[in-house]
Amino acid sequence: MLEDTGWSMASSRGQKEASRALALGALLRKLRRERGYTLDQLAKRIPMSASNLSRVELGSQGPPADEVIERMAKALSADASELLQAAG
Repeated sequence: MLEDTGWSMASSRGQKEASRALALGALLRKLRRERGYTLDQLAKRIPMSASNLSRVELGSQGPPADEVIERMAKALSADASELLQAAG
């Protein structure tokens, strides 16, 4: 059996962050596709690497800083508050 190391609290926080990351990623992918951008095209507009943008879309890393989310919104001609809300 595992000892109680406080993991459940960290796990709960981690799950909330993962949930926000997935929500933001799904919204970003939807907006990118609606606007007809490839990952490379959007990444250049933000600017950020296409591999980093892919990780954000997949939700495999926590939501980026608000400043980055605002750049994403601008690159997509989207409402920054919608992206920020998805990111939590």
